[in-house]
Amino acid sequence: MIRRRRLLGSLTQRELERLTGIDQTVISRLENGRQYGLRWSRFAILVAELHGLEDETAKAPPPWWVKMGITPPDYMLPSLRQQGLLPPLPDDDASDITDAPSSDHDTSP
Repeated sequence: MIRRRRLLGSLTQRELERLTGIDQTVISRLENGRQYGLRWSRFAILVAELHGLEDETAKAPPPWWVKMGITPPDYMLPSLRQQGLLPPLPDDDASDITDAPSSDHDTSP
């Protein structure tokens, strides 16, 4: 859990050590399940620097341009939707395709 959050934040163990004051070897042992008995106060610092321990893949923060109120260029929209950085477009075209009569099976005289 700690390793996943550290990697999600693109942090090395040494960087996390610098941020928390917790020795890198202790961080390594925590990640490998070999460290027990960390003080609550130190654990709270670690969790705060990792911005929690929940799996954030589904709840990623909004991209910087959304916070700034910037609309990305149209040519970037499909790529951003594919990456999950923008919501998908509603699928209105599917109902049009199923409701439209086929020209191959036209039953009119």
